Amino acid sequence: MSAAASMQAPAGQRWREVVVDDLVRDGEVVLLALRAADGLPLPPYRAGAHIDVVLPCGLVRQYSLCGADGGAGGYRIGVGRASPSRGGSQWLHEHLAPGARLQIGAPRHLFELSGQATSHRFLAAGIGITPLLAMAWALDRASESNFTLHYFVRSVRQGAFVNEIRTSRFAARARIIEGDRETARACLPGVLQAPMPGEHLYVCGPDGFMTLAVDIARQAGWRADQIHTEAFAAPVDTEGPAFTVVAQKSGKRVTVTDRQTIADALDAAGVRLNLSCGQGVCGTCLTRVVSGTPEHRDSFQTDAEQRANTHITICCSRSRDEVLVLDI
Repeated sequence: MSAAASMQAPAGQRWREVVVDDLVRDGEVVLLALRAADGLPLPPYRAGAHIDVVLPCGLVRQYSLCGADGGAGGYRIGVGRASPSRGGSQWLHEHLAPGARLQIGAPRHLFELSGQATSHRFLAAGIGITPLLAMAWALDRASESNFTLHYFVRSVRQGAFVNEIRTSRFAARARIIEGDRETARACLPGVLQAPMPGEHLYVCGPDGFMTLAVDIARQAGWRADQIHTEAFAAPVDTEGPAFTVVAQKSGKRVTVTDRQTIADALDAAGVRLNLSCGQGVCGTCLTRVVSGTPEHRDSFQTDAEQRANTHITICCSRSRDEVLVLDI
């Protein structure tokens, strides 16, 4: 089962049919306005949330909700065209039209404003602007001015939401930085100067950008518990030496070959799984470890959670031991 080619809707997920009410191209991003097909309100969400979207082509993808109203008027998602694409963004850009129907899951809150923070610094690159823009709008609606937004784009003309940000009430607290990777490398030390007391940092964008930003932030004095990140399509190597997985609840014992994932092997054995991203990003497949030591390859769990070895993302992680027993 390939994450890009045949990912199925997560088992146990409750799906809602929505209609594409509007489709607008904003730079290199397609903005989709979604409303419930049954005419009823969609669930409210907190800034930073994302939804699973089942595409008519059979793929399941995760997209951040980026509306300015917290979902009161329907949902809005922004889809950048990935290069190379695993199929989802390419399909949306080339085939989707207003009036199309999609299945979506309920909002998931894995990336949120910290309740411990007294101020917030948002750092986005590319399509990583979507959850952070929602956070900025949420604070603005609450009449909060204790935040700044720094948005890196390759070009202002191609960057999504540029006009929205420039005409927003928080425009004076937003900075749009145009340029390539070297521009980002040169600007980030200034953007990431030491935090004010109680300030938290939120970073979202391409994997290389986030790694660089977090490294610079730590050098500037940001503590790990002050830094919040969300990954998009993080590349992950799922191969390694073969091992055995025991699915304790299902009573199955399977061999995971060097080119299989745990999810692949369990799925082939008929074990019902909750799967979504296939890359260790979303946390849908997080499973409790009964015994054995995982080899973590996800970007969902924190370093401390990975060191605890109590859970594993079965879509990409492996085992350091010959036998791994899971609560599934």
